[in-house]
Amino acid sequence: MRSRGCKIAGFSIIELLVGIAIGLIIVVTATIMYTDILKSQKDITDSARLNQELGAVMTIMSNEIRRAGFRMCDASIYDCKINPENVEIPFMPGKYAYADVIKIGDGGKCIEYRYNANRDVSDDNAEQMGFRLKNEKIEMAKAAANVVCGSDTNWVPLTDPEVIKVTSLNFKTTGSKCRNMEESKNWYWVVGDGATGLACDITSPITCTPLTTGVASCGTPLLETDDYIFGMHQIVIELNANLSRDPTVAKHMETSVKVENPWAGTVP
Repeated sequence: MRSRGCKIAGFSIIELLVGIAIGLIIVVTATIMYTDILKSQKDITDSARLNQELGAVMTIMSNEIRRAGFRMCDASIYDCKINPENVEIPFMPGKYAYADVIKIGDGGKCIEYRYNANRDVSDDNAEQMGFRLKNEKIEMAKAAANVVCGSDTNWVPLTDPEVIKVTSLNFKTTGSKCRNMEESKNWYWVVGDGATGLACDITSPITCTPLTTGVASCGTPLLETDDYIFGMHQIVIELNANLSRDPTVAKHMETSVKVENPWAGTVP
C-alpha cells in the first residue's frame, strides 16, 4: 500500500516582499529614534557647555566689578595718605564722591573700574581694569595706569571665539542712586537714562525722587558746596552668546551687581 506524502508549500514572492518591507520600517524607525536620542544628548551637552562658559565669565565680571572703589586704606582704621606705615594716626574719611573709580563707555559695551588692594596710595591710578566686547569675544584689561575702552593696549582675551561667540555685551547702571544727606534736602536722585550715567555724577541726566511720601516733586536737584552725599552703584550686565560650532545653541544671561563700596563725600 502506497503511503500518501504531505505537501509543504514555501513563502510566496508577495509574502517575502511584505516581510522585507516590515523589517525595513522597523530598522528605519529604530535608526531615527537612535539618531534623535544622540541629537538630544548633543543639544543638552552643548547647552551645558555654553551655560558653563558664560556662567564662569559672568562670575569673573561680577566679582571684579563688585570690588570697584575699594581701597585697603578705607578698610583700615588709619589714613594711609597721612601715614603709609599705618601707625597710630586715626583714619578720617576722604572725599571721593566724584572719584572716577567706575565708568561705562562705548555705548554701554565697555566698563572701566579700579580698586586698590594694598596700602600704597600712589598706585590708585595704576590698578585700572575693565571689560569690553571686541570681535565676538570678551576682553579683560590688565591692571594698568591707563585703561581706555577704545585702545588695544593692556587688553587680553577672556573668552575664546573658537568656543563661544559673544554677540552682545552691555553694562547699565539701572538702580544706581545718590542721596543728599543734608537734613534740609531729603531726596535722592537716580540716573535718568538708566544706561551709562553714574550716581553722584552731577553731569549725568538725573531725575529727583523724594524720599518721604507726601513730598512734592523736587525738580532738578541742586547741590551746594559742602553738601554731604552718599551714592550706591548697581551695574546690570547683559550678555548674549552662542557656540561657535553650532550657532543655533544660543544663550541670554543677565545679572545685577551691587558695587560693595559706596561713594561718600562732600560736594567740592
